[in-house]
Amino acid sequence: MDTKKYTIISNGDSSFVKNVSIPLCKSLESLFKSEGWQHGSLPDHASFQIDSEPKADSALVAGLIGIVFFISSKMASKLWDEIYKLKIQPKLQEVLKKVDKKLTGANKRKQKFLQSSIWYQDLEVFIVVLLKDDTYKEITKQLSLIKHVQKNALTWVQDNGVVKPIHLYLIENGSVNLEPKLFDNLMEANRLIGK
Repeated sequence: MDTKKYTIISNGDSSFVKNVSIPLCKSLESLFKSEGWQHGSLPDHASFQIDSEPKADSALVAGLIGIVFFISSKMASKLWDEIYKLKIQPKLQEVLKKVDKKLTGANKRKQKFLQSSIWYQDLEVFIVVLLKDDTYKEITKQLSLIKHVQKNALTWVQDNGVVKPIHLYLIENGSVNLEPKLFDNLMEANRLIGK
């Protein structure tokens, strides 16, 4: 049987963590536990290199919250059709529709992000779908797109090969790139997020 692993990632200041990350993590952690998912971590792979040097960051991003799944490509349909649509998406909507009014100051004005990523263990490719909008309320209106983008992304890999280990799709105002933005590592992909 294939292993089902996940992790939740977050990046933001203490206000973002308190008002967005913690409530979402609590809600999702209980769901994953009840579904038999194990907590995982990013594999020891060159593409997951990150720059851990401290920096002063004046980005236009309030914060980022994301879910990373570690599965095989043959589990993808079940993840999107049975688990994401019926269980994860409703939890995301429930939590995210409440957080905009809790954000204050610069976090209220900055861009909001939600990331859904899959490390396909058998293909050694990391497909990142990033939702970007001005509010989490607007992001909740686009959650159903994640499933379709992820399914199309896997089809693209099956048709074209892995090419590079990181494939990024950005959903912004209901539009998405049809072909992936390709990167050798997460540091390269993260530079795109701050733009």
